[in-house]
Amino acid sequence: MRHLVIIGLVFICGCTAHREREEAKAVWSSPHSTPEERVDAVAKLVRVGTPASKVQRILGTNGRWVHYHGPSIEFYVSNGVSILRETGQHDEWKLEFPVEGGSIMLSFAKPPSGRGELRFVGAGLSRELSPGGKKTGSDR
Repeated sequence: MRHLVIIGLVFICGCTAHREREEAKAVWSSPHSTPEERVDAVAKLVRVGTPASKVQRILGTNGRWVHYHGPSIEFYVSNGVSILRETGQHDEWKLEFPVEGGSIMLSFAKPPSGRGELRFVGAGLSRELSPGGKKTGSDR
């Protein structure tokens, strides 16, 4: 009897996870979902560390790869003087999915060995510049 209860719980949990995944897929692909809802769907559909090719199989191939690399610069004001200084290098890969007013940005990193396929790190929403000149964005 105890084994039947355990098997039943495993079955119920598996069904619940499957249903949540199917709901997240529906949110991701719906043109009526908000960008914020789509970012939440990514979190339910893609685990951190997932290879880039699998992410594209899950979310579709209508994303655009962007590679940001080069020197990183820090800007600050000290005693009324603007200071720029180089803080090293950056090498970032993003998969952008356009949405109204901006894009959903998926971040990827090279594996620790430095070789092999890029791995998923996280997702966020990047907004276009507003009329006031400020860019808004969030990472999850």
